[in-house]
Amino acid sequence: RPRPIHVAVDAPGAGGLITQLYVEGGRLNDRDGVLRGIRDRRQRQSVVVPFEAADPVEPGSLAARFDIVLDV
Repeated sequence: RPRPIHVAVDAPGAGGLITQLYVEGGRLNDRDGVLRGIRDRRQRQSVVVPFEAADPVEPGSLAARFDIVLDV
């Protein structure tokens, strides 16, 4: 199983959200039951993000952007 990154978000008056994201191109993504369980292709792709080199932050580090929108 791939190692997804778990994210927890709390919004005042809206309760909490727990989700996970996957690294784009992860070699085990296609075998992950949770990821495959998202039947809608667009929704599935919304939790798969590309990681890119972030050397200005720290040499050898990676960064990704994962937008979370809460409609409260």
